[in-house]
Amino acid sequence: MKRLLLFLFIALSSQITIHGQCPPETNQDTDGDGVLDCIDPCINEPNSIIGNLSFESDFIGWTVPQNLNNFSVSEDPAHFLHGSKSLYVTAPNDTQFENFAIYSEEFTLEEGVAYNFKIPVKRIGDLDGDALRWVLIDENGVYRHLNNYYNFTSTWSFISYNNFLVNFDVYTSNKFRLRLEFGLSTVDMVVDKIEFYKTSEVVEPTYLDLNNDGIPDCVPYSSENHPDYNALMDFYNSTNGNSWINNTNWLDPSKPISIWYGITETNGRVTGINLNSNNLSGSIPASIGNFTNLEILKFRSNSLVGEIPLEVWALQNLTDIDFAGNMISGGLSSDVGNLQNLQFLDLTLNNLSGIIPNTITSLPNFSRFGCAENNFSGPLPDFTAQAQANLYVLSFYNNNFVFGDFENQFTIYQNNILQFLYSPQKSPAQGINTRILDIGDDSTLFSEPISGVNNLYQWYFNGQPISGETAADMTISNFQANQAGTYECLVTNSVVTDLSISTGVFELGLIPTSHPDYNALMDFYNSTNGNSWTNSTNWLDNTKPISSWFGVTETNGR
Repeated sequence: MKRLLLFLFIALSSQITIHGQCPPETNQDTDGDGVLDCIDPCINEPNSIIGNLSFESDFIGWTVPQNLNNFSVSEDPAHFLHGSKSLYVTAPNDTQFENFAIYSEEFTLEEGVAYNFKIPVKRIGDLDGDALRWVLIDENGVYRHLNNYYNFTSTWSFISYNNFLVNFDVYTSNKFRLRLEFGLSTVDMVVDKIEFYKTSEVVEPTYLDLNNDGIPDCVPYSSENHPDYNALMDFYNSTNGNSWINNTNWLDPSKPISIWYGITETNGRVTGINLNSNNLSGSIPASIGNFTNLEILKFRSNSLVGEIPLEVWALQNLTDIDFAGNMISGGLSSDVGNLQNLQFLDLTLNNLSGIIPNTITSLPNFSRFGCAENNFSGPLPDFTAQAQANLYVLSFYNNNFVFGDFENQFTIYQNNILQFLYSPQKSPAQGINTRILDIGDDSTLFSEPISGVNNLYQWYFNGQPISGETAADMTISNFQANQAGTYECLVTNSVVTDLSISTGVFELGLIPTSHPDYNALMDFYNSTNGNSWTNSTNWLDNTKPISSWFGVTETNGR
């Protein structure tokens, strides 16, 4: 499908007579590309391109009405957006839009396919007003009014209509033209070429001018000339691009970077990389910092490892970073505070650790922060101001935070943040503390310290709460066999509700030789050639509780 509507369409109208753009004696097409030489910027390049899209023409795609008092071809470089020509319009103050109009070339729309239309316009001089309407019209005259455009400015802006899906129950044909109608106020303007493409192609045309002479280069297209090509190539190689699920068009120099899978391009620079769930592996290269116009960076649900390069935090146009669901390690740099445009940051389900820097609270538009399922520890930055402004997601469960890390801000978070996810958290004590006691021994169980002003403690024995044991430590006096088992202290908080943190697990066992079942176990071991068992872990070891002997289950000391 052609991405630009061309020109030289001879429109039929009862009110306007339209002629071609070239005098009859110059109707030549030297290079056979379908573009007459008088308006072809690349006369000797039949397959030439302008920028990163293959065009048949660099002209405006509009017919020029005979009334040159209102319509003329401008060759003033000050009035070009792309190429070397634009259409100069002197719009009259006329209440009948249809009296002054231009038509596009005829084109075909497919049923069930969405299209984008973009028309660049710019005001000349100081006069301003309601001056333009655009209409889609089929070959039998059935039309739809798409848009009015008001208040032209002295810089280029786009009249656009995106995701247009034609209703063939209304139209009588699949052949269409666009018509621009001028009126309501006097204004001079220039109109450049139509940009017309399928929505699925995600096209944002840009134009190469490598020698900066103001004229687009007439050269065969190669994406290797793109300013972001090398950084894209480095990223592809660093993340094993050959193994991606989808790497359509990547590193193909004949394909515009704008149609490489996952890439968004605006004004000739990469502004978005979205490669979620695409089997990326390896690490993010430092050259990611070369995407100086990058706004969106998404690598969710891949297998990336290594640290986040510091260069990421220098990309000040970033608004959305999503690295969730990888195996990224290291910490979160304080340079995150440089990203003053950042709105979304999701680091969930990685191997990140350390303290979340306070600079993150300086981001004025910060709306969503996810760092759950990592190994971050406190104190948690004070997100109070952002919670009362834009922050609607704060998710940091399954890390190493404790009550004191966010106790003072808890009520504000709970009342102001739509999704405030903080529970559960990991236990500060890892593993099981095993102790071997004899009948009559005393033992004090010390819980790991948990910060928090409003903490509440409860000890458990074999999963059941122990009445009266609500201090941080617990002493067992005159140990008996029925007291052998698992002890755990769980800490809650009267302010930070719905969170319980274990201070560690203790396993108390009776010294095996004093255990009432020791002799029977020893006899069974010897009678069944225990020395030859496939697994006899801890059997007859007097330093290990019988509950830890392989294959043995113990309840209440028996």
